[in-house]
Amino acid sequence: MWKISLSYNSISRSEGVLVNDKAALTRIMNSYTRASSDRHTEAPVYIPTGIFIESASLNSASDLTVSGYIWQKYRLGEQDAVARGFTIGGASSLTMQENYSTREKGFEIVRWNVRCTVPQQIDHLKYPLEQDTLSLQILHKDLNHNVFLVPDLAAYNFTNPTALPGLQKGLTLPGWKIDRSFFELRENIYTTNFGLERPLNKEMFPSFCFSFEIKRNFTDAFISNLTALIIVTILLFTLLMITSKDERRVSVMQTGSGRILNICASMFLVIAFSHVNIRRTIVVEQVFYLEYFFFLTYFAILLVSINSVLYSANANSHLVQYRENLIPRLCFWPCLFALLFTITVCTSY
Repeated sequence: MWKISLSYNSISRSEGVLVNDKAALTRIMNSYTRASSDRHTEAPVYIPTGIFIESASLNSASDLTVSGYIWQKYRLGEQDAVARGFTIGGASSLTMQENYSTREKGFEIVRWNVRCTVPQQIDHLKYPLEQDTLSLQILHKDLNHNVFLVPDLAAYNFTNPTALPGLQKGLTLPGWKIDRSFFELRENIYTTNFGLERPLNKEMFPSFCFSFEIKRNFTDAFISNLTALIIVTILLFTLLMITSKDERRVSVMQTGSGRILNICASMFLVIAFSHVNIRRTIVVEQVFYLEYFFFLTYFAILLVSINSVLYSANANSHLVQYRENLIPRLCFWPCLFALLFTITVCTSY
């Protein structure tokens, strides 16, 4: 189930129109130009814009921090009056510094060093099997005219999403694997006229987004979080196996009900602290997938403790007393794995 969940892409839900070739971009631009003409609004001005990310990190609060370069191309003569510059939508911090400007082949090319932090909406309900899309929305800073940014496809050797255009080769996102990167144009719905008496009908036109798809590093997450749970469940089963009424065995193994209760309490504290630590790392309001493993372990600790007390006290229970506690021993692993499998299916599908 884990392999299926990780192998098949469940996040191909692009919010806009994927643009990875010049023909598609030209077709989209022409359609918006015709729409502007039909509505008798100001003709759109398209500014080719490129991005190259050198480093990226994602903190526990789902804030994406990136640094790299953004450049724009302005057509000389036609776009001289257009303001130079851009902004990144939703950025909690943005630092940009122009470091290069030149003119060639009829264009003025301006490039900036950029560092920004942009909050992302990541669904952690399947942790540590998450797959999601991170996006940077790049907007022109001039809201008084129909100036829109489009991807500068000519600046990239390859624009196929699997070739990771716009990302430095070997770029890593700690804790995650980057599968694809791509450019998309998303239509916006603005609920304001930005203080203008004549709205520019900007809702007709797209915003330029650079997006990349990520998957959680499955191995690291499970090794760091499941190791303690696996060891505790094995110890719980061991306690079931050595539970006995034989005085000699109890004396040698020290497996009285009181001793077992002490061991179960110690294991509960270890798991509880591990659970709290994960909760601090993964900021989410709902119960996520891995938490069910902790809940089942708590439940198993409780049942083993109750079973030990009932068995040692000679409780009148066929379920506990049959052939020296045989039924709980036989049911421990099948019931545990059946519950885990059921939770996995319900969570994933």
